[in-house]
Amino acid sequence: MAVTTIPWGDGTNDNIYLSRNASEGNQTVTVSSDANAGAARSKVVTFSANGASPVTLTVIQAAGGSVTPVFYDWLLFDGNAYIDTDIQPEQNSSYQVNLGGELNLAAQRLFRVSSSDGTYIFAYLSSETSASQRVIGIYYNSASAVASRNLLWGYPSYGFFLTPKGQGTGDSYSAFTKGSGSPNGNLVIGSNESHNGNPYSGAMGVFKIYDSSAEDAETFSQLSGFTPYKTLKPCTYNGQDGLWNDEEGKFYGNSAGSGTLTACSRSQVTPSSYDSNDKAYYSLGNASNAYAGYSSTSYCTMALVRGSQAESYVYFKFNTSAIPSDATILRVVCSIGLAKSSTNSNVIAKATAQLCSGTTTKGTATSITSNNRTMYRMDCGTWTRQELDDVRIKLYGKRGSSNANNNHIIYLYGATLQVFWK
Repeated sequence: MAVTTIPWGDGTNDNIYLSRNASEGNQTVTVSSDANAGAARSKVVTFSANGASPVTLTVIQAAGGSVTPVFYDWLLFDGNAYIDTDIQPEQNSSYQVNLGGELNLAAQRLFRVSSSDGTYIFAYLSSETSASQRVIGIYYNSASAVASRNLLWGYPSYGFFLTPKGQGTGDSYSAFTKGSGSPNGNLVIGSNESHNGNPYSGAMGVFKIYDSSAEDAETFSQLSGFTPYKTLKPCTYNGQDGLWNDEEGKFYGNSAGSGTLTACSRSQVTPSSYDSNDKAYYSLGNASNAYAGYSSTSYCTMALVRGSQAESYVYFKFNTSAIPSDATILRVVCSIGLAKSSTNSNVIAKATAQLCSGTTTKGTATSITSNNRTMYRMDCGTWTRQELDDVRIKLYGKRGSSNANNNHIIYLYGATLQVFWK
């Protein structure tokens, strides 16, 4: 008896088994499967032979057991994992998802739908992505990009949307002319159908697909006014993390042979105080202006201690008490708005911001390079829950030898700390 084993590919280790007496001639094939402990599932099996047209068999297995998904707000990708779905989006669909918190500041795939005619619906961070900004490439019913969008890494997260008429982030929108193709393949999330190139390495919220009635939406919030026909929610299901197809009651887990998906929560906080004891500065002005997010346009000023080579610093603190004490910290992302009064290194020899746990530095210091407000994404390093009890930003400046007794300043506009945890 010959047996062929085919994985269900639904995030479990379950298989379909095709049994027959031989592998040639007319045969009766018996189909069986491991018991299903979760939601209903289906799999298309293709039979092919020399001199005969391929035929397909759809294997459907009813739900089993009483396993239910546990939902989270975010699904964290590690740059290796991805999800192959069996969803074939309708023509002229629109797509909406919150993204951000990427581990790799480089090119990577967001999602793609393919077709046999070589056209795609595709969103990805292109090879033009740099250390300072994402460059989002867009295909829509096309064999090449129809649009692109630049977005600074200083934005820690963003609401991405794509319609048949344009694409955008948040309230920002750009129209394009779609291609003439008709992609009819399955949706792949975090990669493409051939799984080449870098998979996604960031966080993903609920992934929604809308029918053609939503094609005129020009903001993320406008799209939310329509009813999606596919809603994929981050969840843990039967011991696996992935996305739950709400409309079909179906789970999609990691389809890669390596990597990890983690359904998780996210806490987001801004500075709420500063250390008035451990400090060194000439003066600190409007400290409460620092108690804001990274995109604030109001600033706090740290005037530098006077004298050649003099050093100044202050610690701004975050309150992370809302994160459970036994939480596992998965990723920390921090964006900050900064400037300095002079870019002359003889005047201000060094100006940086760095995350700390207490007075212990974490990650790599961010150099302040401009005298205009600039958003930076900080290098945060890895954290434990205990270290986050006293998470701070250290603002640091060192004088040069010129204008050493004149007033020079480092500006802090605010910061946003995002902590992904489970």
